[in-house]
Amino acid sequence: MAATPSPEPSEAAASDSASGTDEPESSALDVPDPSDTRPELRELEAALADERAARAQLAAQRDFLQQRLERTVRQLSDAEAELKAAASLDAKLKAAEAACAEQTKARLHEHKLLKAAEQQLEAETRTVQEVRQRLTALEADRRSL
Repeated sequence: MAATPSPEPSEAAASDSASGTDEPESSALDVPDPSDTRPELRELEAALADERAARAQLAAQRDFLQQRLERTVRQLSDAEAELKAAASLDAKLKAAEAACAEQTKARLHEHKLLKAAEQQLEAETRTVQEVRQRLTALEADRRSL
């Protein structure tokens, strides 16, 4: 069986004109006639509608996920900035703690020096009191002579 070639579009148009039908040539972009009752066409239209709905849903999901991603990126950027600020504050706190420890160490040293000076002053005061007592005793001895 040999396949018969389909007529060329110009031949089909000529045969339509010859048969007396003035219907324009149909294309894929034509809107289907709702009164057409062919089940294949209705199935294709339903499948096309389903595909369009699925594409719209996918586009909505893509937009939602894109917005969510952008929001997450902003949140991560904000968190990174906060982390850097916290690290800076932590470094400043450690520097302040070190300075405070150094001051405490210096004050403790000063306190020890003051305590030693106070003890030396007390010892010298006792020595002066002892010398006064001896002088007083010597003067008393001298007067008695």
